[in-house]
This record gives sequence, C-alpha cells and structure tokens, in this order.
Amino acid sequence: MDKQALNYYEGEFIKRFNSNSELQQLRIQKLLKNLIFKGDEKVLDIGCGNGLLYDNIKDKISTYHGIDLSNNILKQFKKKIDNQFNHNVFLYNRDIKKFCSNYKDYFDKIFIIDFTEHVYNNELIEILKSSKYSLKERGELIIHTPNSDFFIEKLKKYTPLKQNRGHIAVRNLSEYRLLFERVGLNIKSYKYLSHYNFKLKYFYLLSWLPIIGKYFRARLFIICEK
Repeated sequence: MDKQALNYYEGEFIKRFNSNSELQQLRIQKLLKNLIFKGDEKVLDIGCGNGLLYDNIKDKISTYHGIDLSNNILKQFKKKIDNQFNHNVFLYNRDIKKFCSNYKDYFDKIFIIDFTEHVYNNELIEILKSSKYSLKERGELIIHTPNSDFFIEKLKKYTPLKQNRGHIAVRNLSEYRLLFERVGLNIKSYKYLSHYNFKLKYFYLLSWLPIIGKYFRARLFIICEK
C-alpha cells in the first residue's frame, strides 16, 4: 500500500469508520451468522481495525491475532482492551507477508473482512499466499467484500457516481475464483448477502430474478479452504 493510501487510512478513513459504528456492527454480526466456531480455534484478523470482529467472536475462540497497517486505529483497539483481562489477544502493526512467515500452519481461521477491495491484484495475491502459508490444513480463509456485479457498483463504474474512496479493486466472484486458483486455494462455499445499509438491503429481494438478479447482490461472502 502506497504512502498516500496509508495516510488516508490513518486519518479520514478512521473518522468515517467510527461515525458509522452501528452499521459496522450490523455488517459483522450478519456475516458471522454464516460461520461455526468450535471454541478452541486460533484466529488471524487481517486489517483488524479497531477490533470490531474481535468484539463479536472473543467468547467463541481461543486466541485472536489482529494485524493492521494503521497505527492510529490499532491504538483505538489497544485502548479498548487495556482495562480487560485479555490473555488471548495479540495485535501487530506489521507487513502481512513478514508476519505470516513466522506462523506456518498455525491458524484455524483467517479473516479478511472488507479489505480486499482496497488492494490491487498483485498485492492481494501476496496476501492470499501468506494466508495460505499460515492456515492449518483444512483451515478456512474467510472473505467479505463488495460485489462488483451489484448495480450500484456498476453505476460507479459507468456513470459520474463516485466510487468509495479507497475502493480501488472491487471484484465479482469469477474474478476472485481466478485469484484463488493462482495461489492454490479452494472455494469451500460462497454466499451473496444483501447490503448492510437499511435502505439498500431490500434490493436483495430482486436477486432471485432470472438474468438480472445478479445485479442486486450487494456483498460477497466467501470461505476458502487450504
């Protein structure tokens, strides 16, 4: 990630993220309904932010590792857990590739939540390779991201409607499938989800229509297996 993009995430992005905390909670809670936790799993959260995922899974796992390139947002995370007894939380401000090189076949689940749309293919491939290296055999890589087939994403691409700042590589399922094949990850399951925004979520009701239904599937939820 270049310096200009990192400066954005260190400043404006954090303000926007914090101002929509209720919507962010709904987003996480919605996707977690599609997962099963065994209670003894080691989890890595790539792009962990201020710990939103951790807040919702801390009682379901054994160990949580969060990694983020933004020092500012990690400070928020650390401040939140400082007054708690958290023997199973580890936070890092490190390069993902270097971090994963020290954790071969270690994690049961690796989460990349609303992060892949912020990186180009070459960088994402390196992240996927590193994730595969750190996953246990049969471990799960869990991705949640906007779907480029969604009609609003199409409008952002072909009309003056502006793309969300920082969304430089919104993809569809076919594009993700090709990337996973390149690094040797298998799609275990996938699901289309409605938008977490209250007004936009109802468009998902149209997703079952023939031919045009694909344009009303706002989010992609993918589970890959090593």
